[in-house]
Amino acid sequence: MTTVYLFDCDGTLYDDSKAHGHFTSLLLAYLGKKLNIEPHQVLLLREKLVRKYGIDDSITVFSEEYEIPRAEIYAQTFGRLDLTKCGAVRDLALREALLKLKGKRVIFTNNPKEHAAQVTLRLGVSECFDGIFGSAEIHPYRKPMIGAYRMVEEILTPFVKITFVEDTLANLLPAHEMGWRTVWLSKSGTTSEKAMHVNHSISSIYEVGEL
Repeated sequence: MTTVYLFDCDGTLYDDSKAHGHFTSLLLAYLGKKLNIEPHQVLLLREKLVRKYGIDDSITVFSEEYEIPRAEIYAQTFGRLDLTKCGAVRDLALREALLKLKGKRVIFTNNPKEHAAQVTLRLGVSECFDGIFGSAEIHPYRKPMIGAYRMVEEILTPFVKITFVEDTLANLLPAHEMGWRTVWLSKSGTTSEKAMHVNHSISSIYEVGEL
């Protein structure tokens, strides 16, 4: 039986706190100009569109509502991120930890596949992964919608043993329900808050080599 190790990208493979803020600034500036509205109005509009379409993804909701090509929104947001300043820098320790895992290694992210590819390239671990499931690949779903997990599992078959490493606790619940082994990367540095749907918890991504 072959094991597939699924990894979230941003916030799991590296600290994305700076990337999140930079992305939001780029999104507000771009859509404010594109739609001729003030930046703060973009946030209010986003909340409205998330409720309308039932999906918490900026690229998807604005693309659907205003028929803006997804590639254009990506280019003006994710495509303009300075990943080095955002913390995605070469990480030899991460590479070493990943290579200890015997099995397939695949990224499962709500963000675009192209973004995840750039992140792994900057981290120096792109060759450690066998594939990427991004927002387009799991559309119209996203984590933690169960449909996203079902799509991923169907494609990964016959790799029936799946381990999922994720920093967002809520995203592990559907994985647990699917029968996957769940690994929570606790950002707080403590594993004392482990929930029932977490099989294993770690305080550092470098611990994955011991799974």
